[in-house]
Amino acid sequence: NFDLKAGTGTWSEAAQLARQAHSLGFSGLFLPSVANALDEIAAAAMAAPELTFSTGIAVAFPRSPMIS
Repeated sequence: NFDLKAGTGTWSEAAQLARQAHSLGFSGLFLPSVANALDEIAAAAMAAPELTFSTGIAVAFPRSPMIS
């Protein structure tokens, strides 16, 4: 798997990384659990639907007012 540090880039960077991982022969991407992991997985999955994506634990609706 190809490790993407979720939350450190843009959606277009996540998509570019997914396309790159697929072209290099990787079968999936792992995104650690951060607030916007689901957004980055969505962007990456649209760019390279052939890959398998996973997270640690993704919280869709965190209760912290500091997370947007």
